[in-house]
Amino acid sequence: MSGLVVSRNVVSFEDLSAVVMGADLRTTQLDPGYCRGQLLHADLGAMQVSAGRFETENDIRMRGILSTDRVVLAMILSPSGQISQWQQEALQGDIFVFPRNDEQDGRFAGSTSYVTIDMTLDELAAAGAQYHLDEGKYWEHSVRYRAAPHIRHAATRRLSQSIGLLQQAATPLAAPLQTQLKEQFLHAFLVQTSDSVHGGRYIPPVRNGMELVRRVEDYVRAHAGVPVDIHKICSELCISRSTIQRAFNDTLDRPPKLALQRLRLSQVHATLRSADPQSTTIRQVAHAHGFYELGRFAGDYRRLFGETPSQTLLRPRGPARFASAAPDWRHLMEVDLIEA
Repeated sequence: MSGLVVSRNVVSFEDLSAVVMGADLRTTQLDPGYCRGQLLHADLGAMQVSAGRFETENDIRMRGILSTDRVVLAMILSPSGQISQWQQEALQGDIFVFPRNDEQDGRFAGSTSYVTIDMTLDELAAAGAQYHLDEGKYWEHSVRYRAAPHIRHAATRRLSQSIGLLQQAATPLAAPLQTQLKEQFLHAFLVQTSDSVHGGRYIPPVRNGMELVRRVEDYVRAHAGVPVDIHKICSELCISRSTIQRAFNDTLDRPPKLALQRLRLSQVHATLRSADPQSTTIRQVAHAHGFYELGRFAGDYRRLFGETPSQTLLRPRGPARFASAAPDWRHLMEVDLIEA
């Protein structure tokens, strides 16, 4: 619905799968600790806006498709932790371009605020004409744009104001306000992109090790009920153990066995969190994800999530949907730019 603004709280890492409206993301908790925050979505007609602020005391991995038919532009507003996208460090004001059907792969630790806009390729190229960005090549490939520090500073403050306006306005937004906000969001993104492009400050993603990690993860997901066996994975994928070890250490800072265990445990947590306690057993879910030593499984699960599997399963379900109340974003304007 055009003009609709909705939000929801983040109470667990799985909720971050909704960081972008309509995205198909898979989240993995790589370390013990909490994850809290808020997400906001706004429909401005030809443009959709997603924004959020979340804090983790652990390391969260997100990978997946942000959009199958639109180009997504994402900007980091105020990182006070460690953020990487495609194995590249993300700084305040950085813009990441996600073409249609392109898979994003990011890691988040600490506090993060972000905003994304998405439009069709033709609409984005038309809007970019006055910024000398009318060629589709600027939006057809994954890339990180980094403008000059003073431009990034101005853009993040301007976008924080626009998000604050979304929060304060009555919903559904009136048509003139939708047009105003759309122009504000576009201007902030396109001014930065133009400065980055014409200043030569843009970097395509580095995917070598990341692609291999994804191949291994996809294999493990496809064989969900089978215990993780690194030797068998190497044989099935025709990859040496040392190559897999190096790829995981370079990409996730963890050996493959530990990273894949955390992947499986995160899948179990997501399943238990949404399951019906009356018709679901811990044994059933554990076996479905390749855990057959239930005592060891329960201990590993508790160390990662701070609760037992049965506590996750039996916890009362809160509303998982978006509601019309939106969070307050005005504190974002107090964040200073990282000089880089």
